[in-house]
Amino acid sequence: MADSIHVDAQRIAEASAGWYAMTTDIASASFLVADGLGQGEAFGELATLAGIPPLHNELVSALHVALGDALAAAGRISRLLEAVAHDFGVTDDEIAAAQQKIKSEVAAR
Repeated sequence: MADSIHVDAQRIAEASAGWYAMTTDIASASFLVADGLGQGEAFGELATLAGIPPLHNELVSALHVALGDALAAAGRISRLLEAVAHDFGVTDDEIAAAQQKIKSEVAAR
């Protein structure tokens, strides 16, 4: 049994970049959801009679909070993975290059 481990620090850096890129998608979704905050009455008179506006407002508010939490978590995971990769020898330039590559791939979608 060996007393050492093998770490592919570049793959950890790439994973960090992937989580970072995910923050862009989460932020975009959060901005879209934010447009609907408090807008339940916009569905009209029949929707109001059916009680939809408060349900809509509650749902959109919960989505907005959840996306904010997801954005914070994804950013933290990215930073933690970046720190681990750095600890195992990947340079800051290599991490930045991996993040830029994945950002470009996300933007191309």
